[in-house]
Amino acid sequence: MGDKDVDKDYFPLVVDYEERFYAAGKILGSRFVRREGRPSEEAILSGRLIDRTIRPLFDHRLRREVQIMVTILELDEENDPDFIALLTASAALAISEIPWNGPVAGLKLLWTSQVHRLAVNPTNSQVKAGWPAEKGFQAFVSGTNDRINMIEMEGIDAEESEVAKAFAQAQKEISHLVEWQNKIVKEIGKSKASVHLDEPDPSTIKLVKNFLAGKLETAMYAKDKMDRETKMLELREALKGHVLTSGLGEEETKAADHLFDLETDELVHRKILEENK
Repeated sequence: MGDKDVDKDYFPLVVDYEERFYAAGKILGSRFVRREGRPSEEAILSGRLIDRTIRPLFDHRLRREVQIMVTILELDEENDPDFIALLTASAALAISEIPWNGPVAGLKLLWTSQVHRLAVNPTNSQVKAGWPAEKGFQAFVSGTNDRINMIEMEGIDAEESEVAKAFAQAQKEISHLVEWQNKIVKEIGKSKASVHLDEPDPSTIKLVKNFLAGKLETAMYAKDKMDRETKMLELREALKGHVLTSGLGEEETKAADHLFDLETDELVHRKILEENK
């Protein structure tokens, strides 16, 4: 974690996942060139999988740069490294001084109609032999001690009941892995650093909420897509103008622009959960 805040309106987190060729006993290139190439598509996706699991558990008002670097040093090509890579990133974050609401863990699932049994962390050979199937699913699920917060999944006529049953079992396994990490944190964990959180002035928050009341929902839920985008853009610009005419400065205008996005996000979530809209 960086030692000072950066001038950004978002939390600057970077997750870098690298698989070294020597991890699988391979060295590519000519006799003299021993350079690693760019990350493979699989490596990029593995990095995103870790990112999507850990990112929601940070306070997004944090403005310190945080970098997670996962390097695969040895690989047997039979076991998927995503499971251990996520576990490692979580454990490293949990014992560090970086403020974070983990630990987390994740695992791979495979269920097919041929086998009728859920495989937890199946080997690559098992996946290759059993997938694609006539019916079933494979997934990577991850999350905290009490809830799943990230799902990657593909299915063929997957039954909702089977998926729900698999996720319930996965949650139990994830809980064991989180408890194991908590023991490590008790033994060698550092105290979390007290860092400044980027919080707009309460008066600016109140001004933005009052201005957007009623207007944001009307613009956001316009039926025509082009009409919606036009209205949202106009409303954003109108908000900036309102902030300036209220006697506030450039800094508050910038904060209001960020608050506009937060209010939009909150509205969309609320409408989905409460009205299925």
